Amino acid sequence: MEERTLNEGSKLELIDHHRNGDKHTYYSVMTHILDESTFDAQAPLEKGIVMALEMGREYECFFITIYGLFRCQVRLQSRYVEGGLHFLRFKILTAIVKRQRRGFFRMEAIFDFRYYNSMTNQWKEATTQDISGNGIKCIVHEELSQGTRVMCELQLEIEKKVYTVTNLAEVVETAAISLGREYETRLTFIDISVPKQDIIIKYIYDEQRKRLKKEKE
Repeated sequence: MEERTLNEGSKLELIDHHRNGDKHTYYSVMTHILDESTFDAQAPLEKGIVMALEMGREYECFFITIYGLFRCQVRLQSRYVEGGLHFLRFKILTAIVKRQRRGFFRMEAIFDFRYYNSMTNQWKEATTQDISGNGIKCIVHEELSQGTRVMCELQLEIEKKVYTVTNLAEVVETAAISLGREYETRLTFIDISVPKQDIIIKYIYDEQRKRLKKEKE
């Protein structure tokens, strides 16, 4: 195992590829590293329900770390309960390799941010609806035509520390949603760096962890 890059607390995605071509992604966190090819993780939750993953089944596994995104193939070896919590034990089947990925999980998130429109030379306020490592869907108060580029500035709180992510984005879709000049707009980031994407991904997982904790309370 790449112990310099993976550690207990690393966020992970388990992708179950079905025979019909569909796939389902489970979200979890690594809890224990037993040896170079075996680790434990929290059993994933969906709407507060523990997902009973199939014993012996293989999953595509992505680890989200401060060093980037890593991938390998794993097999579920066993399940156990400790302290009232459910855990899974996985066997690593392939080499762990660093990966870049075009598609990212999109999470519903509502918070204010601002963007700079070079056409008007003004900073404008907007509100996100969802966010991913590739872009955001948001509500803006002006009509931005498809292809317009703006500089987005996001303030993301991760484990009580605030990170500022500033990046160029392009409008890929927009639609009026009210008479009060509100527009639902989808922005895709332009040439966003891996470190910036990692901050966004860590923010998404931190928010998911908070939401799951509230569901269990």
